[in-house]
Amino acid sequence: MAMAVIATLFGAARAVPASASTPQSGLRVAAEDGDGVASTDGAEADTTTEDTPSDDATESTTGDSSADGAGRVATRSKYRVSSGVTLNNPIGPDKVKFAIINKIHGAITHAPRGSHIWIMSWNVMWQSSVKKILAAQKRGVVIRVLMDSGNASAEVPNRAWRLLRAGLAKYNKAHPKAAKSQAKVCKGACRRSSGGQAHAKFFLFEKAGASKYVVMQGGNNLTLASAINQWNDMYTHTGNVDLYRFMVQRYKEMWKDRNPKKQWMGYTDNPKFKIYLSPRGTGFGKSETSDPLLKTLNATKCKGANGGAGNGNGRTVIRVAPDVLRGVTGSSWGWKVAYRLRQLWNAGCDVKVGYTIMGKEIYQLLKRGTGRGAVPMRHLVQDFNGDKEFDRYFHLKVWTINGVIGSDKSAYWMMNGSSNVSPMGAKSDENIGVYRPASIVKRYQKHVEYWFNNPPPSARVVPSRIKGPVDPYRNVDLD
Repeated sequence: MAMAVIATLFGAARAVPASASTPQSGLRVAAEDGDGVASTDGAEADTTTEDTPSDDATESTTGDSSADGAGRVATRSKYRVSSGVTLNNPIGPDKVKFAIINKIHGAITHAPRGSHIWIMSWNVMWQSSVKKILAAQKRGVVIRVLMDSGNASAEVPNRAWRLLRAGLAKYNKAHPKAAKSQAKVCKGACRRSSGGQAHAKFFLFEKAGASKYVVMQGGNNLTLASAINQWNDMYTHTGNVDLYRFMVQRYKEMWKDRNPKKQWMGYTDNPKFKIYLSPRGTGFGKSETSDPLLKTLNATKCKGANGGAGNGNGRTVIRVAPDVLRGVTGSSWGWKVAYRLRQLWNAGCDVKVGYTIMGKEIYQLLKRGTGRGAVPMRHLVQDFNGDKEFDRYFHLKVWTINGVIGSDKSAYWMMNGSSNVSPMGAKSDENIGVYRPASIVKRYQKHVEYWFNNPPPSARVVPSRIKGPVDPYRNVDLD
């Protein structure tokens, strides 16, 4: 098996399988099968509402606590899902920690009888989420849930997943065939017969209260760890029936767990945003022309920004938090992206990189002393108990550019989603969002800037807590 070397916060380097993935069940901090945190459906923090003109822009925080059925239906009918950016902070108060999970839970809770929910989450490992899903099924919502097979195996005994499958089977007995709900895993990437992972993270709701055609996509899984161990993001679209249908069709392809005719697909009809679904197989050409990230980086220029864009001195601003950035020297996707970042830094762009996992070769490339010197980088992880193992970490996959792109000297561009820049990311099921509105790009840019300048503090090393060989990434998803 090919090996990659990862640079660590503690100055050492650790060899790991290039395709390895440590399941989130390894997180010792998050009691994934517990249900000890009260959900506040609809609670949200750090949102930006700018999307398509038809999108809903408000979300009621009214709870579904009425004692009678008519009251519950009335409450659901008043509820609206807000469109825009949702960010969490695992070291903030509960409302902020659970901002994303509560938004997903709120939409599940307010989905009316007869509507459809489509859930794709690399991992489903929290009983609170399972309870929300089963309650929706019980009242007549038709639900599909997809997960990667690596998170329900002998090595990863996922109790929440077992409860979900058993509960769906139980309640299906009360529903006709057309209204039965199901949950299944994909062996490898769903839209590729072998290799890769079912790594996408998106949630589709035909209806949620008064909102219709809700598409939530980002880097958040249905796990407790996503709230208390990870910094995550999600972007929500509402009211866009064409986007919703595009995503449902790709979901149906995933459900078949085999190669579709075309693997790389994109919703590209809106000038404000585009959504792509991988693997990067059929339908995907050369990285330089097909990959939205590399194509945009190659078109980026460092000087001449105007119209309010850039850093105030006419320089293009690049702020990125890629979670995982790795690839072999030379022709790999990760190397090409990192090499272009290095070029842009040397050319005068205002660049800052926050990361969780970085291949040794790429780390050395970005740290070279040539040109302007090392690219500014920050390792966005936290060891909060002094055992030299990371307990919290940035799980976003975010890239922002603000300045000159091609002939546009006041350009704004942002990419989010589930895809890491790595060999595994290229061959897995991923959702990739590209957004152009300035307010959205600035929101993400400021988020990365803040944590770059104010990284989560780690505790002093406590020798008595170090048991055996130290593995800093024991609690971290490696790809």
